[in-house]
Amino acid sequence: MNGIVSHDPALCNLMKRAGQSLGTELGFTSIYIGASDAAAFTQKGISSCCLAAMNPGPPRYYHTRYDNWDNMDVECIHMALSIVIQAAHIFASEGLGASPSP
Repeated sequence: MNGIVSHDPALCNLMKRAGQSLGTELGFTSIYIGASDAAAFTQKGISSCCLAAMNPGPPRYYHTRYDNWDNMDVECIHMALSIVIQAAHIFASEGLGASPSP
């Protein structure tokens, strides 16, 4: 969620479950506007959620010429990809189902 729009609770809970199954507790939080493309999708009525791999506050290099591969954390990218793959497996076997709001 970004404080302006509420993302799809079922998708958010799917990602949370995927993280939990991998030993990672994903929290629900608000992020500043523009920090996620998911906000634009949600505003247009497309079910979305955001898996943000950074602190909620923007780092000094975010969306500047300093935003480059040197700022990437390989372990973080690996964990995010693992969570997304696990979410796809859960979705394939169970669908979204009814989920409580985050």
